[in-house]
Amino acid sequence: ALVDQTGFNPDLFAGNIEKLVAYTGANPAIGIDDIRAVVLRDKKDPIFSLTNALLEKNAAQALGFLSSLYKEGFHPLQILKSLENQIRKLLLIKSFILSFSPNTPLPNFKTMNFNGFTQNLMPKILAYDETLKKALAQRDGSLSKATPSGKEKKKVFPSDLLLAPNPKSPYPVFLTFQKSENFSLNELKNAMIALGDLDYQLKSKPIDAIVGMDNFIITICRKGGDSHAAENQNSRHHL
Repeated sequence: ALVDQTGFNPDLFAGNIEKLVAYTGANPAIGIDDIRAVVLRDKKDPIFSLTNALLEKNAAQALGFLSSLYKEGFHPLQILKSLENQIRKLLLIKSFILSFSPNTPLPNFKTMNFNGFTQNLMPKILAYDETLKKALAQRDGSLSKATPSGKEKKKVFPSDLLLAPNPKSPYPVFLTFQKSENFSLNELKNAMIALGDLDYQLKSKPIDAIVGMDNFIITICRKGGDSHAAENQNSRHHL
């Protein structure tokens, strides 16, 4: 969770561990809630810069940040994980949009202002997250009954599955929804398949996979495209 929050820069990682040890005091373990309370995501960190360039479909910047990550010693699998998390988040947004009633006009996030988003969309987003939490809790309950194994551990809900992991800070959610308009559903599906292939290559042919990462970024940052135009034709309206 700490690496996902700030990336793995050894000095930064060590410093954050020291903060967490001081914060947790006599507690025998450091938990995810402790990390959220103490460690703020640094929006100048190189992983954030890479994923933000990806969201903007800026291939030149994304390739530059990717090269910098390699030079700083980031492992390709760690970079791949960050890309997977970002694409998964965009797919969750598309899934949320598809959950709207067929008779409900789809919002145009790029032209929507922040106030309109918080008033009209955030209540729906939070309700969607709550429904997902209940569904996963019910699933976990069924699995634990099917496979009893002594004392149960306290389950921590994976925040990366939520559209708004921090409901008190809706602005980052708003920005991600806006940038989701840069991608079609088909682009995102193909991106997840490509990342799965790259994951396999990194564990078998690392050199080929590094070249593949460059190709992936060039492909996903390609602007326009028939699939994107067809998917969004006549489907965007203002809230």
